[in-house]
Amino acid sequence: MFKFLKSNNPIYFVSISSFILALCIFNHLLFDPKEILWPIFPLFNLNKYYFYLIYALILFFSAIKINSIINKSVFFQKTNYATGLIYISLATSTYPIHLAFKPLTANLFCLLALGNLFKIYRNKTCKIEIFNACCWLFISAIFDSNYIFIFPLAWMTLSIIRPFNWREYAMPFISLVFISIYLIVLLFYFSEVNIWIKNWLQNLQDSQLISWNSWWYLIFIFLFGFIIGSRTLFLSFIRSSNRYKKITWIFISLFFCFVLQSFLEYVFFNNKQPILFGFLIPFSVILSNTIINTKLSWLVHSFIIISIVGYFVLTYII
Repeated sequence: MFKFLKSNNPIYFVSISSFILALCIFNHLLFDPKEILWPIFPLFNLNKYYFYLIYALILFFSAIKINSIINKSVFFQKTNYATGLIYISLATSTYPIHLAFKPLTANLFCLLALGNLFKIYRNKTCKIEIFNACCWLFISAIFDSNYIFIFPLAWMTLSIIRPFNWREYAMPFISLVFISIYLIVLLFYFSEVNIWIKNWLQNLQDSQLISWNSWWYLIFIFLFGFIIGSRTLFLSFIRSSNRYKKITWIFISLFFCFVLQSFLEYVFFNNKQPILFGFLIPFSVILSNTIINTKLSWLVHSFIIISIVGYFVLTYII
């Protein structure tokens, strides 16, 4: 039924992604009350339609990037675009656009960091890769302060792939100094940045609430998807190469970093609805792996149908 997800033809990816983005923007315009405040309006005095365009470009580029990362790794034996399609589908149905703008931008920089981390090999020095990855992770935290909890991923990746080298473990601190210098310069020359800096720590305590029906639907989808995806991932893991296992451990580490993020949001900052955008990255990879490699296609088809029907019921009926 969903054989196009296994296709390596980019036409499917471009056409379906464009349709999903157009539907998401139309849906937001349809239910867009005048009192909606976009979180970045104080910094940029632009018409809201420009933000719709930027949102579409960010999400489309993110999907291309996650496809590129996966296809260049050893995770799949042949090129496919399932990961990007799943990422776009889930990102557009998780939160309204005006609440999704900053965390999706943070996700994009997190993906750029992941691309650098995947260039790390056991027998090759990686100080540049770690420096670049940490810079991207710091920038992601600038857009959404909760993403500071993803920063340990750099050290976790080093421990998985490389033998201990203190110079490589020190690179994240050097990248912090590097990014901080740029922030200080921006703060000195552009007064508008003060708005962003003042709200940065406050964002840790701000919960982006959505309806509880949507919240429980999303929790169900993520849990169901991880359950059916874990089986296929485990079977692929036990009969795979050493490089595949290390890449898998990086995704597992990323997943637990986002679990840590959600836990700290809930316990220390009293956010009853921790933001789920970070989970989209490992979830899209795990689910696409299931679609490509599982022999239980009926289970995957059932999951996709339930997800689509649930989204339309919550959006247009309830």
